[in-house]
Amino acid sequence: MSIKGYKATDKDGKCRDQQFKVGETYAIDGDLRMCSNGFHFCEKMLDVYEYYPKNTETRVFEIEASGKIEKESTKSVTSKIKIVRELEVGEILDFVLKNTNSGYGNSGNRNSGNRNSGDWNSGYGNSGNWNSGDGNSGNRNSGNRNSGNRNSGDWNSGDGNSGYENSGYGNSGNRNSGDWNSGDGNSGYFNTTVPVYFFNKPSDIKWTQDLENKIRSLNVKPRLTWITSDSMTEEEKKTYSSHKTIGGFLRDSGTMSWDLLTKEDKDFILSLPNYDDVVFKRISGISLTQPKTVKVTVDGQEFEIDIEKARELGLAK
Repeated sequence: MSIKGYKATDKDGKCRDQQFKVGETYAIDGDLRMCSNGFHFCEKMLDVYEYYPKNTETRVFEIEASGKIEKESTKSVTSKIKIVRELEVGEILDFVLKNTNSGYGNSGNRNSGNRNSGDWNSGYGNSGNWNSGDGNSGNRNSGNRNSGNRNSGDWNSGDGNSGYENSGYGNSGNRNSGDWNSGDGNSGYFNTTVPVYFFNKPSDIKWTQDLENKIRSLNVKPRLTWITSDSMTEEEKKTYSSHKTIGGFLRDSGTMSWDLLTKEDKDFILSLPNYDDVVFKRISGISLTQPKTVKVTVDGQEFEIDIEKARELGLAK
């Protein structure tokens, strides 16, 4: 007796150091044991992605399992396996779309996009409902990454904004943290224009898209921390199923690392009006004007050491 199923491998057609080829039949020596001795497969195609990453480097094969077969949850193991054919990427995507909410990775209902946990979303990564954009946690947003409600712009955390990056209410401009502003960058109320603040002080510079693009291009990255599978939450394990094969994932710490700023980045920041190293250090955790090393004299000899180390030793302030 044989049964059909699906087997996933890495991009080279290997699984647990065993090379597989279409048309070949493989059999084990010794006793069949789950996760130890045998050829593993899933009876349902989508279940293979519980054990392999959902990306184009994962190859999926249709197989026939015969001999002795054991099953545990969504995974089965057999003593004899035949690799019938390899599924094409387009075939896999079509199967996924027809068997999940019309998108993929949705835990909600009636979604046409992907990775939605709410309902009636046509975009991607929404946890709210009736969103047509992406990454919304609120409801009825047509833009992207909104956490409020009824926003038609992007990155709004308030409600009823048509601009973007607003945290207040009823703003038609952009980056407003107050309410009912039609200009950009306002933190107050009922404003049509506002000077650009740098380091807590107003400047003569007016906002431009080029200025914003320059500031956003600074080499600042999210600080990621490697988390082993044993330390992951259940929700993280569901979201990052690849942890089963790589032993963990990189968790976003919620803070940003400024340590990779280039010399050009630093010179640009230092050229901004009102530069204040104390303010910048409070934001970034680093200083652009303080020396990284200091010269100290010990027993008549002069040494150059890291300034933080010198402070630890009480040799510098």
